[in-house]
Amino acid sequence: MNASTKPMPILVLCLGMVIPTLITWIYFDLLASSPAMAQKIAYAAGKLSQVGIMLIAYWLWRQRSKNSPDKQALLGKPVCMRWISLGAVSGIAIGLAAIAIFQWVLLPLGVMESVKLEAKTKLQSLGADSPTVLLAIALFYSLIHSGFEEFYWRGFVFRGLKEHMSAVVSVCLSSLGFMSHHILVLGKFFGYDSIMTYLLALSVAIGGMIWALMYHRFGNLIPGWISHAIVDAAIFVIGYILVFA
Repeated sequence: MNASTKPMPILVLCLGMVIPTLITWIYFDLLASSPAMAQKIAYAAGKLSQVGIMLIAYWLWRQRSKNSPDKQALLGKPVCMRWISLGAVSGIAIGLAAIAIFQWVLLPLGVMESVKLEAKTKLQSLGADSPTVLLAIALFYSLIHSGFEEFYWRGFVFRGLKEHMSAVVSVCLSSLGFMSHHILVLGKFFGYDSIMTYLLALSVAIGGMIWALMYHRFGNLIPGWISHAIVDAAIFVIGYILVFA
């Protein structure tokens, strides 16, 4: 960052880290027994608020960096095939590990039965209890929502935090923020008294760290986006097996 420019306001970053957890609590917990439309409206409103705060952040960056030598494009530096390959390989490795743990550890232990019932209930409440609809949701989350999360958590939160503190601390804080709203989702499926909730939440934080480090190393969101998309696709494979197989 150029010495003559001001860092991203810390209040904006704090709001950015808290809003996703608040959104998740509202539509996944507070409105859990409400009609599907109410849940969808709350989800859409929450995502729009995330988009809004991210646009404000990028506007602030653009305004201050018009004549600055550290001006950075939205996606970052030009990407090369080696970086893309690394993103794909990391995503495949993480995704296969997740499927293997599900198939050979979690299923034999019997800890997925309550998750299966909760997942079916949630899909039914959203009108998404068919393989076709689940596939459509999987494509949206894997291809689009993963990219949105990379823009948000790495391109906005992590990048903004780096203007106030070291890269190591920024990686940790942005990844903990990324993990926090996943705890609410995992707690809904596994229970807040289950160690699985927190072990899986920790794995989410580790994933966030990997993608933040990719962005820090390459200066480009695309490798992390590819990795994130593949991991999300693997999670939906697990969901399909659990609910429909």
